Amino acid sequence: MTIEKYKQIKKEIEKKHRNEIQELDKRYALANNPYKIGDIIRYKNIVIKIDKIVIICLTHPSCEYFGYCVNKDGTLSKKRNYIFQTWLREK
Repeated sequence: MTIEKYKQIKKEIEKKHRNEIQELDKRYALANNPYKIGDIIRYKNIVIKIDKIVIICLTHPSCEYFGYCVNKDGTLSKKRNYIFQTWLREK
């Protein structure tokens, strides 16, 4: 076996392993996600209507919610914001 062949095989194994871990992170985050697209959520003075959910992995896999801010009268503003799932757990 040459060094090039070794590096190629090692790279393939690492890629497969990384993909499996990313899939596990996604399954865990979505299994513990109480919100869906279209929900309105609040954290302190931030109120958004969710239009995108992204999986992030800081200390453990969780969700980050993106959406348009909701005005006091219930209409959507043009401003976008985000809320981390971990922020909502602090309550």
